This record gives sequence, structure tokens and C-alpha cells, in this order.
Amino acid sequence: MDPIQTMIDSVETSVKGLRLFKTLEEASYYHIFKSRFVMLPSSVWPTLENVDPIRLTQDPYPEGGRPWGDRDLASVKYHRRMIRKTVTRHLSG
Repeated sequence: MDPIQTMIDSVETSVKGLRLFKTLEEASYYHIFKSRFVMLPSSVWPTLENVDPIRLTQDPYPEGGRPWGDRDLASVKYHRRMIRKTVTRHLSG
């Protein structure tokens, strides 16, 4: 996964999707200087407040009704492939 693109996606989601910040500048500041990357086991996902239950299903990113359109769906598919490659490498090596 490209860490820069991951950061950009997270910043955009925190403003446009989750509305945690009012501006991209504010979200960027907090992402860069006030946060840290933490890996969470999937077992805790159902207890998180900002996780949509559909994310825990077999098709967590349905193709219909995408709030940000085709570009968003292409990004989701790209990140899914990268995550699967990473998981496969860790499991096989």
C-alpha cells in the first residue's frame, strides 16, 4: 500500500465521510502531527463506533450507491488488492 495515498484517503474520509474535521487542512494537520497508525484485530471492529456493519459482511463495499462515485470504487478495489497481497505475503512467509 502506498502510505501517502492511504493518508490522503483517510484525510478525505475524515472530512467528507465521517465529518470529524471541517477542512482538509485541519484533518491533514491532525493526521500528520497528532495521530499514529495502529493495527487493530478484526475482532474489535464490531465494537468501534464509526464502523458501518456492512463493512463486516462478505461484500463490504457494494458497487451501487457509492457516495463518491466510480473513482471511490476504483480506490476501494485497488486497496483490497493491496491488502490481499500483503496478507498473502505474511501468511506464506
